[in-house]
Amino acid sequence: MTALALGPPVGDAQIGLAGTLVGLLRSTDGGVSWTPVHDGLRSPFIRCLALSPTITTDGVAAAGTSESGLHLSFDYGLTWQQSEFWNTHPSINAVVFSPLFAADGTIFAATTNQGIYISRTRGRSWNAADDGLPDAELTALAVSPAFANNKLLLAGVADHGIWKSVSGGMTWSPIHGPDVSSDIVALAFAPSDPDGTTVVAGYESDGLFVSTDGGKSWLPAATDLFGEGVNDVVTANGPENARQIVVAQADGSILATHAPEAQWHTLRPADPSDDVLALAAWDADESLQVLAGTYTGGVLRSVPSSDLWTPSNDGLVANPILAQAVQPNGEAMLAGTADGNVLRTIDAGSSWTATTQGLPHAPVNALAISPAFVDDGFGSAVVGPHVRHTTDGGTSWKAFASVPADAEIRSTAISPDFTASGVLALGGLRGTLLLSTNRGESWTRLDETFSESAITSIAFSPQFANDGVILASAIAHDSAIVYRSSDRGESWEAYVQANAVFPWLSIAIAIGPTTTTDAYAFATGSQVYFPGTGDGYWNVSHVAGTEAAVRDLVAITPADADTRYIAATSVGLFISSLTSHAWEEIAEPLAGRPIQAIDAVAHSDGYTLLATTMNGEIWTGRLAIVATQS
Repeated sequence: MTALALGPPVGDAQIGLAGTLVGLLRSTDGGVSWTPVHDGLRSPFIRCLALSPTITTDGVAAAGTSESGLHLSFDYGLTWQQSEFWNTHPSINAVVFSPLFAADGTIFAATTNQGIYISRTRGRSWNAADDGLPDAELTALAVSPAFANNKLLLAGVADHGIWKSVSGGMTWSPIHGPDVSSDIVALAFAPSDPDGTTVVAGYESDGLFVSTDGGKSWLPAATDLFGEGVNDVVTANGPENARQIVVAQADGSILATHAPEAQWHTLRPADPSDDVLALAAWDADESLQVLAGTYTGGVLRSVPSSDLWTPSNDGLVANPILAQAVQPNGEAMLAGTADGNVLRTIDAGSSWTATTQGLPHAPVNALAISPAFVDDGFGSAVVGPHVRHTTDGGTSWKAFASVPADAEIRSTAISPDFTASGVLALGGLRGTLLLSTNRGESWTRLDETFSESAITSIAFSPQFANDGVILASAIAHDSAIVYRSSDRGESWEAYVQANAVFPWLSIAIAIGPTTTTDAYAFATGSQVYFPGTGDGYWNVSHVAGTEAAVRDLVAITPADADTRYIAATSVGLFISSLTSHAWEEIAEPLAGRPIQAIDAVAHSDGYTLLATTMNGEIWTGRLAIVATQS
């Protein structure tokens, strides 16, 4: 869980939202049960959530994502619209509503690399609100409950401490914050203070501090309950005689108080077995409701009038799958999960085993598999920023001995002639593209014009042994370009540039003997790019409308020799027409489901499709189109 939000109860209904690395979930019963929502979301990577202070009447909610910006909902979280920050979509670390949102329509959004934006039009338009702020990541943002009178906001800035605005965000200045060594991770104003100047700051490893004068002076708080640092600090709004501050600490404990400068009490004792990463709370007289989002255990819900907590995971994904890799003949498959597991099968899915041996405790974001995996047991996995490989069929994993220590890896690929050539590739941040010709024993850094881009995907031509073609997607904050090499990585040319920038770009190369450029296609955002009729000309097609994200793409070459594309989208699985200008939905059981990845295995009588959904399911089905045979 990366973020939570909880609104006030209205009768038996209570809106809640839960963000994860694989999508957004919605609750209408205060977090008892959950349903995935994805309509309009352009990224599944949720970083922060917020509800309008008048959510029960206006239905407005906000979701900040990685690399795809801010999304707003005007129907209680059912559907979403992407916000435009002057044609950019930066990652959002925090979003807050003005306490008088119903009257002033004001929203603030703090980004990772573009400062703070403000909207006074209920999200219809945005402008920068960061005059005076340093050029650094915003880690926290809070607005005073007395904002109508004092125009006070506080922001946490990485490596620069706390900054203050008394002009509604128009200008900012540094304040002398606590003497600490770690960054601030959360800020929250005490809702019980009528002056709106009491604020709590939570630091990554230095604990809690409180200021009662709007940030001018600070004192340590809850020192007798110190829990190795802070993961989240939230306000529990409610009636005037309620209203508390709730804190999640790094040791798994949860604290609360009505008066942060005075006494704190423990709601949940320390539990180092599972981190509490996010909180949401509502305080209704003597019934404080708290939702706690954990790293591996889903959502915990407080039991009123007790110190008990109960799992609240009905409808939540127990083990979200982020990546998959399939042996060309379909015999073996690897699937990587958000909690650091790799699932494997070597009998076409009849049985599965899971392993974490040798894997860091981080999401498995990319996988690659040897074309002879059942025989040689070789595969590679990107786990967080690290890369691991297996030589025993996925039973155990270990680091490559010679990958540069500064490489932050994001993608991996294994060549189709790996058995003979030993060629595989890794892509990462800061333009890192590494190639090995000896099964990963040593690596060559390919020095090209990738600059500071992130290499997010790599693909080898099916005929790599003969044509030497490699494709790599390079994504920067202002561009997304696919590069092509036809000499085994010696030199590169910009092949096609996307119209918009999103944090992923999928490369599809047709299954079959075709090796011309007609066999290649790319997908990012809601669009698929496929070759046009002229040299260097590309057609662009929306698969399922402008609001449906295309997460993955494969190409197939059926008997009629016209390449067709299969797109995994946030609303189901689609196949292109023969002209590639139109798309039709396939796999009716997957209609409306967010699909994370898709692979196709060619047979003499068609294709087997293997699709992974964002809620942790793996589906398989047959596509009755005869494949072109080599």
